[in-house]
This record gives sequence, C-alpha cells and structure tokens, in this order.
Amino acid sequence: MNNPSNGFSTVLVARVARQPRRIGANAAGTALGLLIAWGVAATAAHATTSLADQPVFSNITVPGNLALALSVEFPTVVSVAHTASTYSNIAQAYLGYFDPEKCYGYFYSAVETQRHFYPTGSATNRSCDGSKWSGNFLNWATMQTIDPFRWVLTGGYRVVDTPTVTILEKGHASGQGGASNFPNRTVNGAALINNVTPAVAWSAFAMRVQGLGNKMRFSDGVNVDTGTIAYQGGALLAGQAYELSVRVKVCDQSPGAGPLEANCTAYPADNYKPTGLMQKYAEKIRYSAFGYLNDSNVQRDGGVLRAKQKFVGPTMTVPGLPLQPNTDAPEWSSLDGTFFQNPNVGDAFAFGTAVNHSGVINYLNKFGQITPGNFKTYDPVGELYYAALRYYKNQGNV
Repeated sequence: MNNPSNGFSTVLVARVARQPRRIGANAAGTALGLLIAWGVAATAAHATTSLADQPVFSNITVPGNLALALSVEFPTVVSVAHTASTYSNIAQAYLGYFDPEKCYGYFYSAVETQRHFYPTGSATNRSCDGSKWSGNFLNWATMQTIDPFRWVLTGGYRVVDTPTVTILEKGHASGQGGASNFPNRTVNGAALINNVTPAVAWSAFAMRVQGLGNKMRFSDGVNVDTGTIAYQGGALLAGQAYELSVRVKVCDQSPGAGPLEANCTAYPADNYKPTGLMQKYAEKIRYSAFGYLNDSNVQRDGGVLRAKQKFVGPTMTVPGLPLQPNTDAPEWSSLDGTFFQNPNVGDAFAFGTAVNHSGVINYLNKFGQITPGNFKTYDPVGELYYAALRYYKNQGNV
C-alpha cells in the first residue's frame, strides 16, 4: 500500500441494494436501536453546529480523499436494479444505460461482440411507434444493480470506447441465486407491449436475464430457453423465443439519434463521452478503490487495495496554486475523454505481465466483465472498511 497525501479523507462503503444480511435479527435490532438512540441524542445536542468540510486551520483549499470500499458481490451485483414486478411506460422513469426518453433500434452482426442497441430519436411519453424499443422499458427489463451504480459514478462500463463511438454493456449475470435475485418477468397487454417493443402482435412479453451474461431472452409467453434464436432486428414472430445482447450506443451525434443524454460531456476533439460523479469532482477529490479477494472461504480476510489513492483526471489540485497537470497517472484523455486501459502500468506490472488493466475507474467498471465468472459469495465488509482505514493511516496490509 502507499499512503494517501494529507487532506480530508472518507471511506465510502458501496453496498448496492443490499439483500438481507447474514446476522441474527435480535443482534441487528439491538444495534439499530442503539444507533438510533445515539443519533437522536447527538442531533439534539448539536442541532445548530455546522461541521467543517475543509481543514479548520487552513486558509487554502485542499483536496479530499475518497476510498471506494466496493462491497459489491453476490447477490448484489446480479440482483435486479428495478424491483417493480410490473412495468408502466408513463408512470416512472427507470434509470440506467438507456435514455428513458428515447427509442432504440437493434444492430445485429454475426459477430456477437458487435451487437448493440442504438438511439433512433425521442420517445413520446416514454413510448415508441411499435417498430422500436423504449429505452425506459429496456432499463426496467435488463439493468442489474451494478449498472446504475456504474452509470452514476463513471458514466457506465464502456465495452467500446473510441473518440467517435461509445457503447456501454450491462453487468455480467452469473446465474448465482437463479431467479430469486433477478426474477423472470412478463408484461401483459398488447397495447403496452406495442408501445415499448417491436412485438406488434404479442399480448404477452416474457423475459429472462439471470444467468445469461450480457444477454436477455424473450418471447410471447413460450419457454424462453427452448428453440431460442438470435434476434436480428425488425418484427417479432409469435411462438418464437429470441436472444439479444444488452449493449447500447450512447452520446451518439448521428442524424436521427435525438438529443444527447444528459450525462454526455463535450471534449476538445468535438466529441462527447458519458461521465459521472467521479469525473465531475476529479479536480477536488483523490480516489482509491478497495475490493474483495474472490474467495468463497468465509474465514478469508476481506479487504484488498485495487487502485491507489490518486487524482484520476487530467488535472489536479495543488494547494495554493492554479490547477496543475496530473502527475498521478490520469485515467482518461483530456482531448477526447476516452479511458486509458492501463494508466498505472507500474502497479499492474508488479502483479505480472498478464495484468494489463489498472486504475480506479477501470476497476469499478470492469470487475466481472473482462473475465466473466462467479462473484464472491461472502462479504466481510467490516474487514474491507478496516483495510481502507489502515491505508489512510499507512499501517500496511492486514
């Protein structure tokens, strides 16, 4: 480990849409009651106290330190992001890699890695014309909990990232836990289905995501796992099960693609890239990332430093000076916003020549994607938090 520099430091334990934990109900209830009692007393005693968000004895701005303690494993990574069992195309906007206010077509290729959705213009009340897919519906139908989390923090996992093309890919669905974590779902009603999919003659739309990696299967109610064929775009046949790849082209400036998504950021190369909170605050906060050893032994200590504390953007804050070029290995290009695959090449090389991905954003976006497999099944989050605190105190590995 290397010690982060001075500044205000925070450990963010990211536990995405947690499932019920593996502790006794009585112990949990007692602990929660004590925390609530303490919180009420503290609020009453300090209701008018303003807490400093900068060092109190400094007259210059210093950067903060944020350790991402990523307690995201099974079942959290593979769980359904939008838990509503039924879909309404008007009542609610569902967030994710697709724009809820756009319609999409589907690009098919004989090469699976090239298949993706692409925007075809704005939706009307989150509905499309019967030949396109609703982005709002696709978010509800396909997003796992890790997907909105990545989308908010970084703009999403880019499986294609060039100056002119950005394609995002959903999180890997390992199949752990089966349908209990991402249930198979069905939408009923020809009018609704016609508004959100190309299934103009279907009265039922059955779906499966769990266990399919980056794909979704669907049919008009027949078994989605029997006689499934690759969806090639266009109209859908009754009695046929299909499979498609859940990738989506974003920040697309092509004619007819509609207005850019709200999180698309302009770059000097006259292009746009999807960005998140980490890019927004890159000049003010230094980030590091912790994760778990992917080991299903419940006795295994949990916290592993995955990316050292550093500035991740092209520029950095030096107290008392104007913004300076980042000497901490920036993670994206200031010219076109593309991510660097291996910004911390020295750290990656230290673990062997086969390791060619590094950086805070890359770890957050790519775990479970580059080498798909099962996710960790026990999450010793207390040890993860402890490892991050030891890092801030320069006390070395556990």
